[in-house]
Amino acid sequence: MLSFKERVSLLRRYEIDCYRICFYILDCEQLALIAAQHTLSQLIHEESFFQQDDAYRSIQTKYMSKKYALQTHFNHLAENKIAVNV
Repeated sequence: MLSFKERVSLLRRYEIDCYRICFYILDCEQLALIAAQHTLSQLIHEESFFQQDDAYRSIQTKYMSKKYALQTHFNHLAENKIAVNV
């Protein structure tokens, strides 16, 4: 089992790709940052992520980045809809 510091170090390899995917989907720096942070914070707690090879980690990072970018987008839309209706 890797220490927290080792996990962070390993995740740094995927940080840029994660942010780029989020930004591509969201086209907004602030939302992309939120989505990328959420993605990485989820990945750091997944033991299976660190037990796999680099190819698996790359695919998993892309999948999770897309998932949380879309989730962030829909959360942002929901928040703005509520703010507009108030």
